[in-house]
Amino acid sequence: MGLVVVVRCDHCGDHRLVDADGAFQWLRLLGRVRSQQPWEAEVVFEVFRGTADGLVCRACGRRGLFVGLPHDEDEDWPEARPCQECGRPIPHERLEALPEATRCVDCQQRIDRGDDPAPAEYCPKCGSPMVLRASRGSGITRYTMRCGNVPPCRLH
Repeated sequence: MGLVVVVRCDHCGDHRLVDADGAFQWLRLLGRVRSQQPWEAEVVFEVFRGTADGLVCRACGRRGLFVGLPHDEDEDWPEARPCQECGRPIPHERLEALPEATRCVDCQQRIDRGDDPAPAEYCPKCGSPMVLRASRGSGITRYTMRCGNVPPCRLH
């Protein structure tokens, strides 16, 4: 795995490691990338850092996250593989035992128990979590996913 950056919420402390592919996908969801062709990692990270003020924390919903290089005190972070569920680094010991592991122990145990919640959906325009809202008309209640940002970004 190549270079990774840490995305951290200074309000609640939630953090995750994001590699170039993950950052590129996040930028695509935010509507900052229209190209289907992948960019060079350095360019992806530079654009991704520029969007930090618009990123929304998945844990507390606050806007404005820190995007930067991982801490120097843990020399394994730059080479660590992030968990595909929570984004935290998979421990080196787990990767030695299971080289193809894509999840940390906690996330894998949660999935094995069947406690896996449905993946969250995020607004492709602003990155806020989507919410299910009822709309009534003609005596029929319809439910649609809408941007949960306050005020809504008016994508839907």
